[in-house]
Amino acid sequence: MTDIDLAKRALRGEFRARREAIAPALRAQRDEAIARRLFESGAYRSARGILCYVSYQSEIDTRAILCRALRDGKRVAAPRVDARVHSMAFYELAEPEDLVGGYRGIPEPREGLPSAQGSDFSLCILPGYCFDGRGYRLGYGGGYYDRFLANFGGRKLGLCYRENLVSSLPHDRYDIPADLVICEDGEEEYNAKFE
Repeated sequence: MTDIDLAKRALRGEFRARREAIAPALRAQRDEAIARRLFESGAYRSARGILCYVSYQSEIDTRAILCRALRDGKRVAAPRVDARVHSMAFYELAEPEDLVGGYRGIPEPREGLPSAQGSDFSLCILPGYCFDGRGYRLGYGGGYYDRFLANFGGRKLGLCYRENLVSSLPHDRYDIPADLVICEDGEEEYNAKFE
């Protein structure tokens, strides 16, 4: 394990604790504010299709985002992990009920849904414990998103609570930064400096 891997492992616990310390009622309010800012963003408005993580545990809630995007007539896809080959692919949803329990209990598209393909999917909404002033994120350590993003040509957008935005995170050559980070009180381009 490299020094960067060890540093990331230590930071995951810290930022997960910060996220989980937010009271559920406050978290719900902040999730709504983040969703509103996303819907107002040019990145969302111009995308005909979005790739979006499905929230789990204390992650920023994306259920309302998925439902609204479907109502807005956008193509919507969510990831499914194949842990046997250590990969992740996105599949189109027709309705929220297309999600079932999957890898580690995280909701995933059920079997039999079409693979998300084509240039309509121009926006990928990323999960993460935290993001930094260059758009780098601290993910969960599996590398699934970085492997997927290596071949994704669209915009990459992170969702994050303000206290989990930091000036700098350890990263290596495989880490792919977000182009934009949205939090409850605004949005920052990937090269913005955070306090």
